[in-house]
Amino acid sequence: MITSASPGDGKTLTAVNLALVLAESYRYNVLLVDADLRRPSIPSVLDLSQGSGLSEVLRAPTEQKLALVPVTERLTLLPAGQPIANSIEALTSPRMRQILQEASTRFDWVILDAPPVGPTTDARILTQMVNGTLFVIHAGQTQYPDVQMAIDGIGREQILGVVLNGVEQTPSSDYYYYYGAPRSSENKS
Repeated sequence: MITSASPGDGKTLTAVNLALVLAESYRYNVLLVDADLRRPSIPSVLDLSQGSGLSEVLRAPTEQKLALVPVTERLTLLPAGQPIANSIEALTSPRMRQILQEASTRFDWVILDAPPVGPTTDARILTQMVNGTLFVIHAGQTQYPDVQMAIDGIGREQILGVVLNGVEQTPSSDYYYYYGAPRSSENKS
């Protein structure tokens, strides 16, 4: 699962990029799940139309087939579908657990783009259904108290790693390190 402390930290772009790298560079079969049922955003990042998806399947009175969208030969998207205001009931349904269990047997990697931890409990609910969480922090934007509350909310033991997003690179010779003996005008070889 990919999440962050607050909106705008870059979690969706991180999730999409990770899925693309695993699928295209490492040749894994990857399912990318847009699990942000309140504010789905993967279709706009991938320039796809917003159709039906996870939210419709989870709210249907009978079991429905998932609307999987092939993005590349090895990357498949399960879009969130139409936004819903109260996603807690849908995410805590037995059908959600069943979808993730079936996906883990069919795909090498299942990546969930979850909502930020701060504003809703959705990410906390999803944390209980995944093997680990990649936490995204936006440099210079994400506030430390928000990060601390989010990490405490999902549990440190669930965090596999942290992505520091939005780091400004400044051109400076201070960032370059030279190994070996320093060059001097006396030591010309």
